[in-house]
Amino acid sequence: MKRNKGRWMRAAAMLLTLVLLMGTFTACGSSGDAQTTGGTSAAGTSAAGGETDESGGGSSASGDFHGQLPEDFKISIMLTDFVGSPNSGEYGEQVHEMLEEITGYQFEITWVTSDSYNDKVSTILASGVSAMPMIMKLNTQTGVVISAAASGAFWPIEDYLYNSEVYPNISQAKKEIEQNFTIDGHTYGLHNLSSPIGRYGLGYRADWAKKLGIGEPSTIDDVYDMLYAFTYGDPDGNGADDTYGLNLCSYTGPLDEMQTWFGCGNG
Repeated sequence: MKRNKGRWMRAAAMLLTLVLLMGTFTACGSSGDAQTTGGTSAAGTSAAGGETDESGGGSSASGDFHGQLPEDFKISIMLTDFVGSPNSGEYGEQVHEMLEEITGYQFEITWVTSDSYNDKVSTILASGVSAMPMIMKLNTQTGVVISAAASGAFWPIEDYLYNSEVYPNISQAKKEIEQNFTIDGHTYGLHNLSSPIGRYGLGYRADWAKKLGIGEPSTIDDVYDMLYAFTYGDPDGNGADDTYGLNLCSYTGPLDEMQTWFGCGNG
């Protein structure tokens, strides 16, 4: 029983980490009413930060709200559903309940299928902040996302992000990665801390390369020459034309990464 409870606790903690580290913090909740945090109107906070709400009673977006949320505060989140049955399984409900128990807050999570997620994001952003959840996952910087950030749809979080005393976990975010979601000098989202910087790489048959006298490739031309040799140089030594220089599946991610070798954006 203790082992199962510990597994639930770890699962709940992992879900919370996923929620927070993949999110972009929006300027308004999904209810359509201005959400308040420590007396600050989220809907009245501009992308530049430091502005008050229309009533004049709000405080700066760069203030410290740590520990000031009311106990019945409900956090709305939109995440990607990859499996078709989110929060399911034997411990699905327990994980959600323990997440709320550990944090002391309620979570309203909307799951959107992965193949339609970007379209859903575009629709929500085009509808205005009243339709937005408080935290949402964003896969890339699209034109509509950049426009939304520039118009004040998201809260800038750079003043919180690297405060290791208050936020020892999220302060480990790597600045070079955070630049991917820095617009007009402000950071609006957290990257996934569990993903290494060098997430993608080129793997090749070292035994084939050794047989053909090819060293480790270090330039684009080196890669081309190696793929050509793997295709036409009979690297398996069977005398048949049956080898391929490059193998890919239907996922186009590797091609997106290869584009960066030529100066294109990563996606």
